[in-house]
Amino acid sequence: MPEADDAVCAPADGRVLEVGEVETANGEKMLRIGIFLSIFNVHVNRCPASGRVVAVERSGSKYLAAYNRDAEDLNVRCSLTLEAGNGERFRVVQITGLIARRILCFPEVGEFVRRGDRYGYIRFGSRTDVLLPASAVAKVRRGDRVKGGETVVACWEGAT
Repeated sequence: MPEADDAVCAPADGRVLEVGEVETANGEKMLRIGIFLSIFNVHVNRCPASGRVVAVERSGSKYLAAYNRDAEDLNVRCSLTLEAGNGERFRVVQITGLIARRILCFPEVGEFVRRGDRYGYIRFGSRTDVLLPASAVAKVRRGDRVKGGETVVACWEGAT
């Protein structure tokens, strides 16, 4: 586990599919880091940064291949929104895949989750995204391999 308080860790083992700015449904710009978990990766999800859970939302109905761009919006998923100690809100999104059919997400609204804590898992091939304020600085690139709870994927604004 990285020692720096401003570090945001990978939420899962896998390969970085995407790093870039996205616009959410409410028009907010965020930095998204998408990680693909193959059937050979460990499918435990870890909290990328410490924070209090402010929302748990489930949506979607499809089971497209997790690396498919349409899977981001259409597949069954669970979005966990947290508020970090610095007041910034961030999300970690579990997305099912072609084979994956079950998402488990344990924290409930109001709970505090520490960076690196196991918070859930997805059965078999899947995807886990981290959505941070657009001011966060990415520390990984597309194609990088990451390890959940260990690899620093981003830092909060003003970090080096």
